[in-house]
Amino acid sequence: MNRESAHKIEADANVDVDNQHVSPTTFISYSRRQLYFAESLALHLQKDGIDVWFDLQQLQAGTVWSEGLKEGVGKAQQMILIVSKASLGSPHTQAEWKGFAREGYQLVLVIYEPVDLPEELRDLPTYDFRDRFNHGLHDLAAFLKGDAPPRHDGVPSANRLGISAKLPGAVWCTLAAQFGAVIICLLGLVFAVTLNVDELWRQITGPSLPGKTWFFLTMLAVTLFFALRFALPLLRHKLEYRKVKRGVIVAMILLVPAFLAASYMLDSEMQDGDRYPLNVAFFLVLIFTSFVYLVLLRRSQGLLRWMQPEEALQSLRRRLHQPLVAKSTFDVDTDSKSEGKAVTYSIHGDPADSPIVMWVDNIFKKSGHARIAPGEDTQHHIAILSNRSSQAWVNKITRAYAGKLVFIVVSTIEFTDNLAQTGRYQWVDARDGDSRDIHGLARSLSGVNASMREAALETTPAMIDSWKVPGSITLLKRVMELFGIYLLVFGLTDLIGFVMCLFGIPEVCTDGDHNIVRSLFLTMLGIACFWLTDKGLVYRKVAAPIIYGFFGVSVVLVSWLGNVLPVFLQEKWWLVSAVYLLLILYSMIKTRFWLPAISKVNSDEVGIKKSIAGAFKRKKMFIVSAWVVVIVGIAMGIQRGLV
Repeated sequence: MNRESAHKIEADANVDVDNQHVSPTTFISYSRRQLYFAESLALHLQKDGIDVWFDLQQLQAGTVWSEGLKEGVGKAQQMILIVSKASLGSPHTQAEWKGFAREGYQLVLVIYEPVDLPEELRDLPTYDFRDRFNHGLHDLAAFLKGDAPPRHDGVPSANRLGISAKLPGAVWCTLAAQFGAVIICLLGLVFAVTLNVDELWRQITGPSLPGKTWFFLTMLAVTLFFALRFALPLLRHKLEYRKVKRGVIVAMILLVPAFLAASYMLDSEMQDGDRYPLNVAFFLVLIFTSFVYLVLLRRSQGLLRWMQPEEALQSLRRRLHQPLVAKSTFDVDTDSKSEGKAVTYSIHGDPADSPIVMWVDNIFKKSGHARIAPGEDTQHHIAILSNRSSQAWVNKITRAYAGKLVFIVVSTIEFTDNLAQTGRYQWVDARDGDSRDIHGLARSLSGVNASMREAALETTPAMIDSWKVPGSITLLKRVMELFGIYLLVFGLTDLIGFVMCLFGIPEVCTDGDHNIVRSLFLTMLGIACFWLTDKGLVYRKVAAPIIYGFFGVSVVLVSWLGNVLPVFLQEKWWLVSAVYLLLILYSMIKTRFWLPAISKVNSDEVGIKKSIAGAFKRKKMFIVSAWVVVIVGIAMGIQRGLV
C-alpha cells in the first residue's frame, strides 16, 4: 500500500457519520534553535483544534530520533516549516520538507527571521510571525482548518547584520530598557542644546573641554558600549537568558551616573524648573526598566519564543506553556496512576550511581509501574548515564536493549564518538535533580495520550556538554569553598606568625598564640576541603558518606578550637557548628541521591568535557592565588608594623 492510499483510508476512518470536517494531521518541521517558538506554535494550534504532530510530544522516551521523525512525517498531510537560517541550513530539516514537497502535500511557511528563501519554497502559503504572533496564529489556524484562503506574506532577505526589521514587542521593550541610560544622556544633551546652545558651543570650541563635559562624554560612551554589548547578541538570538537579565540590571545601575552626567550638562545657574523634564524622564525610564526586569522578563511569551533553548529558561517555559494544555503536563501533582497503563521496567547503572537508581525507582513505583530483574523479560530498560559510567558498559547496554532502552542523564558528561550509537536515542535530562523530568518519563512510558506527556524530554547530545548540577549541590560547593578559605586564612596566617617568631621577631609571639600543630592542622583541613570540593562535587569521585563525614567532623573540631573564631563567637562555638551542620543536613536531604555511593573508579569512565574540567582548574587556581596574595599582604603588614 502506498502512502497516498494509506492517507486516504485514514482520512475516511476519521470522518464520522455526519461527515463533519476533521483537520488533517500537521507536522511541524523546525530547528532545535527555535524549540520554544515551535512548541508555543504547536500548543496554540492544538488548543485551537488543529491535529499537530510535534516531536517532543509524540516521540516516546527511548525512541530513535531519526526513525520517529520519519514516522511522524509519514502520518502527516500538512507540514509547517518554521523558516529560519538554522532550519534552512539543517540537513535533517531539509530532508523533511523536501521529501514532503515531492509527495505533493501541503507545505506552509512560518517566517521566524529574514532569510534567503530557496527557489523550491517560493509561492507557497507564507505567514510572517516576526512581530505579531497572535495575528499570524489566527490566520494560520483558519487556513489549516480550511476556513480561510492562504496568506502570502513577503519574505525579507537576510541582511549583513543578521537583524530583523520586525521584532516582538517584548524584544523592543527589552532593548529600550538596555538603552535607558543612553536615552537619559541624549536627553540631557538635547535639553542643554535647547536651553543654552551658545554656552555649549563655546565650551566645545574652547581651548579645553570642562570637566563636566568630559564626564558626560565618558558616560555616554560607557552607556552606549554596555547597551550594544547586550543588544546586538539579543537581536541575533545569541544572548543567554541570564545575560539578558544582567543587561537590564547594568542599564538600571548606569541610570544614576547617566542622570548626573546629563544634569551637569545643564548650566548650574538655570532654574530648577529647567531640569524638571529631565527629572521626569529619569523616573519614567527607571520605572520602565524595573517593569521590564521584574515583570516582562519573567512573564513574556514573546521573549521566550525569541530565545534559544537553555536550562535557565525551563522554569519560565513551564510556567508560560502550562496554561496552553487542557491538563497540566508540567505538574507532578497529578495522579500518574490514573493515566495510561502500568509497565514493567529494569534499571541499569554503575554502582556509584546506586542512590540515583533508588531515586528513579521510587518515582516509578509511585506511578504504578513494576520493577523486575534485568535478566527477565521486561518492557523497558532504563539506563542511568553519568560521568562515572563506563564507556564499554554504555555501548554494551545500547546493543543489548536496542528498541527498549531509555537513558537518564544525571551528570554532565563528555559526548565522544564512542557514544554515537547512544546519542541516537532520546535522552532524559535529570542533572538538576528535578523529579518532574522523571515523572514525565513515567507518564510517557505509560502510553498516555501524546498531548498529555511531559514536554521536557528534549535532551540531545548537544545539550549535555554544559555544566549543570542541582541547586543544593551548588550551595554545598560554595559553603565548602568558603570554609576552606576560612581555614587557609587562619592556618597560614598563624603559620606565618610562627615562622616570624623563629626569625627573631619576638613581638609577634608575646601572646603565645602561634601553635605549629594547630596551624598545620587548619592548613591541611583547608587544602582537603578544596580537594573534596573538586573531586567530590565536581567530578563525583568521592562518596557522599566521606564528604558529609569529613565536613561535619571538621566543622565541629574547628569551632571547638574557639580562638579561630571571631571574639564574640569564641564562647558560642556550638552555634557556629549548628549553622554549618544545618547547611550540611539541608544539602544531604535535598541531593543525597546525586552524590555517588562508595565504589571503585572505572578506567574508561565517560567523564566530563575537558573544557569544563579546565575551567574549574583555572577557577581554583585563581581562588588559591588570590588568597595567597592576601595572606602574604597580611604578613608583610605585620612585619612592617613591627619594624
